[in-house]
Amino acid sequence: MMDRSFDPSRFLKTAQDLFFKVQGAWNRQDAEALRSLCGPELMRTWEQELADLRARGRKNRMDNIALRSSEITEAWTETGQDYITVRLQANLLDYTVDEKSGAVVDGSDSAPVEFEEFWTFSRPVGPNPWNLAAVQQA
Repeated sequence: MMDRSFDPSRFLKTAQDLFFKVQGAWNRQDAEALRSLCGPELMRTWEQELADLRARGRKNRMDNIALRSSEITEAWTETGQDYITVRLQANLLDYTVDEKSGAVVDGSDSAPVEFEEFWTFSRPVGPNPWNLAAVQQA
């Protein structure tokens, strides 16, 4: 209501773009890129996950990503913040490799997995940039 230029279909395209940017940054283990795309609370969780992987000499890979559907499921304003949740259905190859040998140690690099996640974006009320605030798996 505070952003007259808000367009739900344009926002959905932005959310889809962010989905692919986040996956790419995760694959590169690029904490700076991730930090620019998400909020501080989510980033703390992801930094810990990346640190745990590095400590074990492993790297999580997500390849052949295909976004099957996306839709806005919820939108609200609370304590000076706008929030929008988007349901994303996709499939991809999700696996973890040993960094030294390149061997797959978890998941599969040939059998795609399907998943559904709910990504919640937030911003200060009004026409401000959106950041990814939370990711929940269905």
